[in-house]
Amino acid sequence: MRMKIIILNRISHKRPFLFLSLHIGLLLLLGSLKISAAQNDQLLFSTYLGGNLADTAAAIATDPAGNVYLTGSTQSILFPAARAINHGVDEYAHGVHGVDVFVAKFNSDGSELVYVLWFNAINAADVDEGYGIAVDSSGSAYVTGHTRSADFCTLFGDVPGYDTTHNGDSDAFLLKVKPDGSGLDYCTFVGGSDWDIARTVILDTNNNAIISGATWSTDFPITNDAIQSTNAGQRDIFIAQLDASGTELTYASYWGGTGQEETRGMALGTNGNLALTGWSNSTDLPTTPDSFAPDYGGEFDGFLLQLSSDLDEIDFATYLGGSGEDRATAVVLDDHNTVTVSGYTLSSDFPISPSAYQSNLAGGWDSFVLRLGAGARAEHGRSGHSLRYSTYLGGSGDDESLGLVVDTNGIATVTGTTNSTDFPITPQAYTATLAGEQDVFVAQISPNGRQLLYGSYLGGLENDGGTAVVQTTPNSFIFTGSTRSTDFPTTPGAYDTRPNGDYDIFVTQLTPISEALLHQIYLPLIQN
Repeated sequence: MRMKIIILNRISHKRPFLFLSLHIGLLLLLGSLKISAAQNDQLLFSTYLGGNLADTAAAIATDPAGNVYLTGSTQSILFPAARAINHGVDEYAHGVHGVDVFVAKFNSDGSELVYVLWFNAINAADVDEGYGIAVDSSGSAYVTGHTRSADFCTLFGDVPGYDTTHNGDSDAFLLKVKPDGSGLDYCTFVGGSDWDIARTVILDTNNNAIISGATWSTDFPITNDAIQSTNAGQRDIFIAQLDASGTELTYASYWGGTGQEETRGMALGTNGNLALTGWSNSTDLPTTPDSFAPDYGGEFDGFLLQLSSDLDEIDFATYLGGSGEDRATAVVLDDHNTVTVSGYTLSSDFPISPSAYQSNLAGGWDSFVLRLGAGARAEHGRSGHSLRYSTYLGGSGDDESLGLVVDTNGIATVTGTTNSTDFPITPQAYTATLAGEQDVFVAQISPNGRQLLYGSYLGGLENDGGTAVVQTTPNSFIFTGSTRSTDFPTTPGAYDTRPNGDYDIFVTQLTPISEALLHQIYLPLIQN
């Protein structure tokens, strides 16, 4: 009798277990097939853009209709141009090559190049580069960068601007492109008698444009309410605001120490406060008493600067770095005054939080993602920040993060360039191995900085590098950069599926399969 009971118990446990195992196995198989299909569908569109020489994109933006806007630089003679200014054909034909600004607009699925504006100055040997772009609700594009061309703002005819006279060796510029690309609403120089280079542009709710960059000029135009009225060192950053017409400089200031500063990222909060990030080798950078890291660490340190909504008061300023070289390249500011910064570092002692996804420097340059949250002092009008998380991200080679977005759930999506064969990759990666000498990388970090939700390479057999990213839907992103690969992944129906020159621009829309998305794949199968 006991024997039978034991046998019956064994059978009664084995049969449900066997059934459950088969059921789970089938679910896993179906889920794997679904994931495999989804991996193939991660690439929504991907296209080349370029001419016969070297072209690169520096910044990307979208409008409410989903159209995609780019700016950057081109050396190409035959850069594709639906509407282009090209005064330099003879000079190019004689072998004198300059670098020109371009502005491009694609439709939302990457199948059509709506327009290209190509700023080819009369002096073909000049260097003009676009670095930052923002788009308003009507589809007007605001572009900033630098130019050595005295005729830059007259290439599309006489248009208004705060300053239509070129001032120094290189001036920053700000221009506004009409929604249909038929011309400019305004164009202005901003600068002094030396070098001035704008890197980023952002719009406030009234379409006043704020630009930031670096200046060597001691006579940069400064307003009375500036936070710093003189150039303190060899190269300081500048912050400048122009009104919606582009004809009035409403604010301008230096900021920096006795060394050199460079800025790369800028973000605007919902209450109008401004965050900037970059790097500095000044030992006396003007940090605030509640600074996260008040002291210079060594070589170049990253920095984070936050200004009040009127731009006339420093809310928060801190170094970000270790004893090696550190470069902060992008910043995002959310509704709760939480700041996320990304960049890359050589410091083995970069400030890393407990339980970070990656706690040690893995190679040469590693990327980093760092988040500071508003502390108690923020309640009293100051930005006092505490470390939410900080993590390295990289392999045994060099990994440099340039682009960053953060979604409403706090997931950080970063992109850049890697030559690491062991860059951290997740099972659902679009590409799991390094394809060329260097590839684009795409990575997603969890809101607490403890988990890699997604990691993937993107590229072909040559050199590829990611420079910028913009989010279009809750789990869809458009990446841009440059590629030398003739086999960079493209999609059927994209504007251009063939490479054109030495380096081409790529525009790629990707839907990463993150750990969060896996729950969406498996959960319906289990429930059904």
